[in-house]
Amino acid sequence: ATILVNGIIMTLFVWHYTIMVVPAVAVATWLGGFGLHLEPNTPSWWWTRPLWLLALIGLTMLVLPLLARFERPVPAPSRPVGPTRQVAAVIFAIVGFAVVALVGTNGGHVGRWVFPALPIVSLALAGRNIDGHPLNGIDPRR
Repeated sequence: ATILVNGIIMTLFVWHYTIMVVPAVAVATWLGGFGLHLEPNTPSWWWTRPLWLLALIGLTMLVLPLLARFERPVPAPSRPVGPTRQVAAVIFAIVGFAVVALVGTNGGHVGRWVFPALPIVSLALAGRNIDGHPLNGIDPRR
């Protein structure tokens, strides 16, 4: 059970609140606010909690299979990045960091976005994501 839940835990965490708000807005809009006008902590309010929980659990279970697939990306075939691209990536990163360190980002119109973007461009040249993982999901070092 732990392995199953851990496989979709971020999807559950990220989407459960949205899934919780949507029915409340729908009820408030289309059903005249059924259950939303009850005073909290009264017996009638507590009797409606199981209904809300069942509705929210049901909606979450319907949405999770649609969104959980994004937690398991399918890796694309990998081909090694050549030395020319690796050297270009290092040069882009060094130039980008050096210019930002020397001039800052308050330079002219182009300097505000070009030089800070060079290290990110260098990652793309080297075939890496922002977090350092390969763009295609396969790490050639393994």
